[in-house]
Amino acid sequence: VKYEAALALERASRFSNVNLGVGTRRFEDSNDHAFTLSVSIALPLFDRNQGNIHKAHAELEKTKAEKTQVLANLSNALSAAHQELLSTHEETQILATQVVPIANKGYDLMRESFRLGQANYLEMRQAQATLIEARRKLYAAQIRYHKAVVDIDTLTGKTN
Repeated sequence: VKYEAALALERASRFSNVNLGVGTRRFEDSNDHAFTLSVSIALPLFDRNQGNIHKAHAELEKTKAEKTQVLANLSNALSAAHQELLSTHEETQILATQVVPIANKGYDLMRESFRLGQANYLEMRQAQATLIEARRKLYAAQIRYHKAVVDIDTLTGKTN
């Protein structure tokens, strides 16, 4: 809007201002009074403000190009955040409904086997490490998911 107004101003400046004057005049020799009217117009024979008009037009075009670039960047960032949201949602669901429960069940079974003397300590610790790693991956996926939600909210201007 700023550059459009500047261009309009420069285009308007190519025309000369018209100056009007109104007054009275007294003639000494006859002691008469008269009204006077004057009009002056500068003739723009050589300077029609073309340089400033071209400069203002270039600034307007530059601003439009920058706006287009910013919108494209925002669109790309929003698309990337949406893809991250979808993939991390799916990963979180798989980890939460399949991987972690299976690892938890495996650890519980291994712990019971160790208690009964059917498994050694190393096997129980490996099952525990598997469960811990599955939970770590779940938490990392949940963090990435919520970060994607925040990114989308930020890009769309939605705040809670």
